[in-house]
Amino acid sequence: METPSILARWCWPISLLFSTAIIIGLVLLTRRFSTKPRKPISLNSPDFQGVPEKNVSTEIPAYICASDNDKIRRDQWVGRLAEYAFRERHRGRYNVLVIHDSLDYYFNSNSIEEDKIIHYSDPRNGALPYRLLVFHDGEVVNFGDGGYINWTFWGDFTRHGVSSVTFHPKKKDVES
Repeated sequence: METPSILARWCWPISLLFSTAIIIGLVLLTRRFSTKPRKPISLNSPDFQGVPEKNVSTEIPAYICASDNDKIRRDQWVGRLAEYAFRERHRGRYNVLVIHDSLDYYFNSNSIEEDKIIHYSDPRNGALPYRLLVFHDGEVVNFGDGGYINWTFWGDFTRHGVSSVTFHPKKKDVES
């Protein structure tokens, strides 16, 4: 009786490994391209009161929203938008998240103060939608690419790894 060659002994485990990798790749690829467009979370929420401060405009100033491609990079634009919302617009009272709305992500909060879509105009990629969320507490998991060109956040938070963040309620201002 002949013993099987080395190639015959290792052929089936290798083919099983490759077919498993192909199946996993197809599942992940299907999940990536089967995302449905999301509706803004707060528009249908009975708790949404709009922006509570009377002196806060409903519009973001043009000098913040402008896509100054010749002066700043996209990651700087995302940071400028988040910092403006946190420091100037809401004076540090709430948590702020700015995230590329085309990413696959999970966001949950029962206390949203502001929810806007703002477009970044990129000469190479066209208009890119970014979601500005201002809220008391919540959580976000970014299933897409990380990096400051895709998301940034300000406030009181705990980061769990590279893609998951839990936001805690901000403490009340002493002056208020």
